[in-house]
Amino acid sequence: MKSPTAWLSRLFAGCVSFLGIRCAAATTTTVIHDTLRPLDVPRLLRCIEQVEGNPWWRPGGRYGFTEGTWRDYSKYPYRMAQRPERAQEVATTVLLDTLRRMNNDRIHPTVYLLAVRWRWGYQGMIHRLHKNDDYGTRVSNLYHDPSIR
Repeated sequence: MKSPTAWLSRLFAGCVSFLGIRCAAATTTTVIHDTLRPLDVPRLLRCIEQVEGNPWWRPGGRYGFTEGTWRDYSKYPYRMAQRPERAQEVATTVLLDTLRRMNNDRIHPTVYLLAVRWRWGYQGMIHRLHKNDDYGTRVSNLYHDPSIR
């Protein structure tokens, strides 16, 4: 069995190479790979959309961005969170930054933890590492359900 550290290193290397590709082609499908299992970012974002349950026209859009998070990760005005293409771009940036921070903190990334981070922020995720979180469980269950496309 391969060590978790080696897996994390490969995941982070994929994120770094992805960041370079993302700048060149903003419309490509985002999939972050490791040798064990790929993390399908578009699928994860669709699951977050379903759990958030917001329509695009509401402030924060389908991903439920707060103004603070949008401001931290985007150069666009907050109203652009209601535009799917801009929201997906910023959401992907948030997830990649989270993966980078988790790597630096030696935290094994999972869909569950990424969802908890989405809901509660990075420090909120840290505080909930050893607790159950309904939001994280719902997103993770949707993500891993093979009947959902």
